[in-house]
Amino acid sequence: MYITANGNKIHVGDTLTLGTPTSEEMNTRTYESSYGEKKIRGAIGDSRSTSTKTYAYIRLGRPGGIGNILMGAAGETDLMANETFKRTVVLVTEIKAFHRGSSNKPLNVLLTLGEINGRAFGMNKNLTVTDTELALEYKEILLQHARLTRDEAIAKLKEAKELMEIEMMTREEF
Repeated sequence: MYITANGNKIHVGDTLTLGTPTSEEMNTRTYESSYGEKKIRGAIGDSRSTSTKTYAYIRLGRPGGIGNILMGAAGETDLMANETFKRTVVLVTEIKAFHRGSSNKPLNVLLTLGEINGRAFGMNKNLTVTDTELALEYKEILLQHARLTRDEAIAKLKEAKELMEIEMMTREEF
């Protein structure tokens, strides 16, 4: 079990929902004109850019999994989950705590999330939340029964009061 900074509890076996990605990754590909196997001399390459929202704290694969080891050996960086995972329901399969660097540094908590709605396969059938506190703060992961922060509770009360004032909610419901 892990107790978050604002008092929420996360257990192995809990269900989480992936929220909104907070990062943006830019991919640029250049294509060269050709005719079958023969390249056309002097042809101008076609450059196309695509922008994809990605999660800053949720990556594909397990921590230290074979896929991440192979990518690291090839000099590539972690493959972050993208916006296609938004609103996906996942299961917490593992919780790990460790110090980044020396034991004087604060603990970091990794969550391993189980197979994603049966959509994933192969080396990346799991997801890893690389910084649980930041993923919660930026709403990349959403807890099913999270405690409201003070600001969220006040906002809900104000909304309920307004609904009562315009008679869309009774005093008893308030």
